Parts: sequence; structure tokens; C-alpha cells
Amino acid sequence: MAHPFQWIRSEYRSSVLWVSGLFTIGMFIVMTVTGEPLKTAAAPQGIISFELARSLQRALSIMRSWGVEQKMAAAYSLGIDYLFMLVYAFFLSFFCFTRAETFSAHKPLWARFGRILGWLQLSAGLLDALENYMLYRLLFSPPQAYFAHLAFWFSALKFTFVLAGIAYGIMSFFVRAKARNETGAL
Repeated sequence: MAHPFQWIRSEYRSSVLWVSGLFTIGMFIVMTVTGEPLKTAAAPQGIISFELARSLQRALSIMRSWGVEQKMAAAYSLGIDYLFMLVYAFFLSFFCFTRAETFSAHKPLWARFGRILGWLQLSAGLLDALENYMLYRLLFSPPQAYFAHLAFWFSALKFTFVLAGIAYGIMSFFVRAKARNETGAL
């Protein structure tokens, strides 16, 4: 099964994976630091609380707990998240596809699962973009209940896909090590 990263030559894939992983970690740190002022009693997880508010009442409660500077910080956080979503979606997708390639000959179902998760990581980036748009609408236009509902569902799916990709990546190392011990393959 083809994947969107086959254009990256095999001798560069490890380097691309490491660089994109380090860039993802760096962007995660930036997002964490810039999101710190958004933590309030109504939003204990900062922007993540806002993403997962689900109801208009909860979203309004979070926005009321933020002052003008915090609302601008939220807008800034959503803005840099557009760069972050490109970075993490690329890294996690590439990671899942490269891990899947290591299983294609000996564990085809595990490889297929990895390829599916690789595509879902790209979908997570798109879901993140849609979620951010809904959150911008909550912040800067007359708030509507469907903005909060859609932001919640886009966010929930995004987190599900991302966590599944991370779990696959971690578990793939154990599956590969177990296969090596059992058969000497992989």
C-alpha cells in the first residue's frame, strides 16, 4: 500500500523522522508555555478545556474567566497551533507509516493497522484546523452553541487519532522486539 511519504528516499527517512520528532517536541513545548496563562478555575487545562467545552454555557464560562489579554493569548495559541498541527500530523503520520513498513513482510495485519493510523494522523491535522476555526468563531463572533459542539467533536476525534498513533508507535517497538526474540525475524 502506497503512502504519502514514499518520495522521501529511504536513506533520509531516519533523519527526517528524528528532525520532525524534535520539531514536534519543540512546538509542543512552545504551545505549553504560551498556553499557561489560559489556565483558570473554569479552564484548568487552559486551551484544552476550551477545546473540549462541548456546550456553549461551558465555553462562555471559560471565556468569562479570561481577561482581554488571555483572550488574545488564546487567539495567539490557536494561531500557532496551525503550524503545530502541520508539524505533529507530519511526524506522527510518517512515524506510523515507517513503523508499518518494518512489519509488512512478517506481520501484515500490524502493518495495515499502522498504515491506517498513518492516514488518520493526517486527518487529525485537518480536524485540528476545523476545531480551531470553531474556537475562533466562539472567541470573535456572536457565540453559537454549534461552534462549541463541533469544536468538541473535532477535538475529541483529533485526540483519539493522535493518541492511537502514539500508542501504535510505542507498541510497535515491543511487537518487533517480541517477534525478534521468537523467530529471529524483523
